[in-house]
Amino acid sequence: MYDLVAGSKCLKTSYVLSKEKAIELFPMLKKDKLCGAIVYYDGQHNDARMNISLAITSARLGATVANHVRVVCDSQNDLAALNHLKKSLFSNLIGEPN
Repeated sequence: MYDLVAGSKCLKTSYVLSKEKAIELFPMLKKDKLCGAIVYYDGQHNDARMNISLAITSARLGATVANHVRVVCDSQNDLAALNHLKKSLFSNLIGEPN
């Protein structure tokens, strides 16, 4: 699965080890219930750079981008509208209908 997600950026191909080979390479493993092992290679990701790139792309496409937003509610109507907005945003994030 890791290789599939990484696509052409895959560092090295994952592979399966037999129980015997896993114990040979990693003798500290508990042997009683061990069936084998999977070796995969993981890399680093600069998430700050990705977030900046997403923000810039979003702004270029017309989105309003903010690092911090303060919301002030002056009335119960404002508070109800804010609660509706929060529910709507959360529903959209997790893929549920409003």
